Amino acid sequence: MKNTASQKGLFAILKPISKTILQAMALNSLGVVSSIAALVFLSFAITALVQQTPLTLFGFSFSLTNTLIILALLLIVGFLGKGLSFYVSHVGAFKLEVILRKSISEHLSRVRLGFITTTGSGGLKKIMQDDVRNLHAFVADSTPMIARSVVSPILTLIILLVADWRLALASLSVLVLGFIAMSFAMKDSEHYRKKYEEAQRDINKAVVEFVQAMPVVRTFEDGTSSFKRYSEALKSYRDNLYEWTQKSTAPSRFGMILLSPLPTLLAVFLIGII
Repeated sequence: MKNTASQKGLFAILKPISKTILQAMALNSLGVVSSIAALVFLSFAITALVQQTPLTLFGFSFSLTNTLIILALLLIVGFLGKGLSFYVSHVGAFKLEVILRKSISEHLSRVRLGFITTTGSGGLKKIMQDDVRNLHAFVADSTPMIARSVVSPILTLIILLVADWRLALASLSVLVLGFIAMSFAMKDSEHYRKKYEEAQRDINKAVVEFVQAMPVVRTFEDGTSSFKRYSEALKSYRDNLYEWTQKSTAPSRFGMILLSPLPTLLAVFLIGII
């Protein structure tokens, strides 16, 4: 239920730029399809060249010049699709930053003063600066890659199924093993992420309060007690981050190795020579 609610909340936040996100994802998908098509076309061209036969696909015969032109066009489309998708997503991310910060500022002007006092300037800074900036990074960099990560394996799997179902099965087995390893890396990630965000908020709050109270600190004390809250918040942040990385580093590295191209290529190669 919590995950569903958070997903609905995320979609509501991204709604003002939903069309921009879809455009970025569509452009990156086009780039992926074009790049994979170039690799497939190149494989047929190399096969025809090795066998010293003319390249013929779907009843059409291609000369060497036509083959090079088509390959160049496919690669250009793939490059432009990827580049334009990130340009569009970054423009949308900057628009979202402006919209969110204006909306938050307008909302803060209407809330009770007690909420401002309780949250503190450090907590408000985290919301308006850190959280919005993190969302910018997600929209600008992750949304095009989401389309790529979906379209690329599906299209590759279809091509492998057409070529040989055993090749598709070998690549799927490596993918499943990689996801299993990553599931261990993501275990308890929600718990640690919440503690990480809380520690960040406490650090921001402690720093701002310490700086604002500096004149009083200089007058009445040596700063030991005032600095203590910042030190404790920093220690909590360090301990939580260390524990999180200790638990997730090994499985995440193993999962990333399995999900890299080399294991899949090795599995497909071994199945191909059997």
